[in-house]
Amino acid sequence: MVKDEILKIRGKSEGKNERPRSDSILSEEEELEALELAKFYIISGKYDEAERLLHDVLKKNPGNIEALYHLGLLYELTNRLDEAIKKFQNVLQLNPSHKEAEEHLHKLMEI
Repeated sequence: MVKDEILKIRGKSEGKNERPRSDSILSEEEELEALELAKFYIISGKYDEAERLLHDVLKKNPGNIEALYHLGLLYELTNRLDEAIKKFQNVLQLNPSHKEAEEHLHKLMEI
């Protein structure tokens, strides 16, 4: 699914000689493209699609700071504030100097 979406965006289809892979196994390039697509979906208001992509990235790489941060943003935008707080805290545990996560966390803690 994720791979199909990425290939569709690229305007390509999977070649017949390519070995089929599980959707949950993303290459590094596919992971980066999934993050970019998730950001696009967030901006476009397609939150369900964005959330699915971000979870797919985190299945492969649970410590992906960018995916955690954008999942926090998505949760904040969809008023899932407790979940947003947890994601921003996860980001700051991995990278204490992540200014954007710190700003969002402080804002949410004031609510």
